[in-house]
Amino acid sequence: MKNRLFDQPQVERLWRPEAWKIVASRVTPAADLADDGALSWHQANQSRHDRVEALLTLGGQADFCLAGRLHRCPPATFVFIDAGEAHDNEYPPTADRLHHLWLYFLDSGVCGFTVRVHRQKITYDENARFSLSWDELGLNWRQFVTRYRHSRSAAEARAGLLALLALVNVAMVERGFQPQRQENTAAFQQQVIQTICRHIRDGTGQDTSLAGLARLAGYSPCHFAKLFHRHTGQTVLAYVNQHRREQMLAWRATGRPYKQIAADLGFSCPAAFSRWRRQHA
Repeated sequence: MKNRLFDQPQVERLWRPEAWKIVASRVTPAADLADDGALSWHQANQSRHDRVEALLTLGGQADFCLAGRLHRCPPATFVFIDAGEAHDNEYPPTADRLHHLWLYFLDSGVCGFTVRVHRQKITYDENARFSLSWDELGLNWRQFVTRYRHSRSAAEARAGLLALLALVNVAMVERGFQPQRQENTAAFQQQVIQTICRHIRDGTGQDTSLAGLARLAGYSPCHFAKLFHRHTGQTVLAYVNQHRREQMLAWRATGRPYKQIAADLGFSCPAAFSRWRRQHA
């Protein structure tokens, strides 16, 4: 039976999590870092989120910057990105022939999608999306994260991540052997849009370009814009402006000056903030 998410070599690789390379800020030794010749590009294209993410490299060779360090990521690399850790938010111009699987770890479970990069073109596989609840996985996510963050050694942290990888890999492969159901697709899209909305709110409206949010969600900008409107009843811009206005009013109520608010909301200068405020205040 054909797996709808992964080809046969990938399935075989996913079945063997013990053979995967683990990259994480609490695990990776300095000797395993990549050449930092391209570090400046990566450092200029970083972002932070309040959620936990992971990258699984299914094909292609690329470097990935996590917490200020550049890591070699050949196929079968598991990159664990804890909440608040700076990491690449774009693929470098040199990225080519990559096949990556991205995972979002949410309170309700795990959402995943695959992306291919070829000659600076990013393609999202609409048929390779899935969501897994923590009940399905039999894991208490909050307890796992707490144990990981309080690991007493790199070996202990690595063992925990290997256990997580094994659990998720088996569930992903098994899900791939099941037919895709329409209700699961809708639920997955809803979870993704909720995650993006939380990102907008937690980031006080910064880093909210349509292209950037679409890339974060794993959709093309056009498809993402339609999904966002379908699930929120608003355009991305309208949602961002609404949140910015609410945040501005809350900060003003505490006496915060407009100049500081402009910086905190991510405006390039006070004049740009003043123009926005005249339109939306």
